[in-house]
Amino acid sequence: MTLSSLALALVVLLACTTQALAGFGSTVVCMTLAALWLPIPWLLPIIVALNVPFSAWLVWQQRRVIAWPLLRREILPLMVVGAASGALCAPLLMQATMLRPLYGALIIALSVLDLWRLRRARAWHAPGPLRTAMIAGSGFVQGLYASGGPLLAAAMSGSGLNKSGLRATMLVVWLTLNSGLTAWFVATGRFSAGMAQTAAWLLPVSFLGLWIGSRLHDRVDERQFRLAMDLLLLFAGAALLFE
Repeated sequence: MTLSSLALALVVLLACTTQALAGFGSTVVCMTLAALWLPIPWLLPIIVALNVPFSAWLVWQQRRVIAWPLLRREILPLMVVGAASGALCAPLLMQATMLRPLYGALIIALSVLDLWRLRRARAWHAPGPLRTAMIAGSGFVQGLYASGGPLLAAAMSGSGLNKSGLRATMLVVWLTLNSGLTAWFVATGRFSAGMAQTAAWLLPVSFLGLWIGSRLHDRVDERQFRLAMDLLLLFAGAALLFE
């Protein structure tokens, strides 16, 4: 195993632990940190495909607390349209020389947004039109960079869901969108056999992260954990932006 492969495995472990704790963040953490030394067009299909079995397992475990009416009525329709638009735009952006700096700027913005949310003493309720735009925008970012979690979490703030319900509901979104994106990558030839092999050997690592995150879910202060992850992503995003 090369040093790069070992580093990628450690990033996947951290990323999947994050998602098991908070319900989002695995693709954002993995993409941001691994993009510091790996090309985004190669990394993106692997991380998206890796998230599918991981999310499916968590959705099955937490199926009793999923807010299905909210998903069907509002979140999934907007997210699917947004993700389809992002996926169609992605091939053009993937050829741009500014790809990594643009991604770094996006991660900085999302980290600042989440840090702002963590500083508030109470949940923030987005006005109706803004909430709609944020959910659709989250889908677009997911289709483009597989990093729509922070924006969707902000849009769902104040939805009335408890910690477990919010986590389970968001996991259904990632399972749905990432399954569709993986099929899109395969159909368009962006998911090679070598990428599939990489995703396969990383799969046990992702489930180890799932186990660790599930064990820590009720023991770790999620706010403090998210604060630490936001600061880490903020610095990583700055490194991508100013490289």
